[in-house]
Amino acid sequence: MQEQRKYVRYLSEGKLILKPKDGTFRSISGDLADISPLGIGVYLKEKLTVNTETNFVLIHKYWDTPLVGTGKIKYTLEVKKNETPYFRTGIEFTNITEKEAVPYIIDRIQENIPSSNK
Repeated sequence: MQEQRKYVRYLSEGKLILKPKDGTFRSISGDLADISPLGIGVYLKEKLTVNTETNFVLIHKYWDTPLVGTGKIKYTLEVKKNETPYFRTGIEFTNITEKEAVPYIIDRIQENIPSSNK
């Protein structure tokens, strides 16, 4: 099967809080798996429906303040992380308050990749 991604995903760590716009008024915490210019991959303990819109707050070590935005759930897969079941969820960015944040974070990640892995 041919790769359909337009951008490289960079493995990264961070914390995320989602507030799905599905009428439930809940908050879901998760762990960042990766980031790209178009979106993020996260590990969640709850399954979200594809195409659900969500607000998010991302805490990342390479950005001083919480990054706030909205996104759309693009996929969700049940996986195991350290023998614990999670839902690997892809979120496409639809709006980010600080447009320069994601390119800045990706630049910092690239700077810290060992030269033998580039």
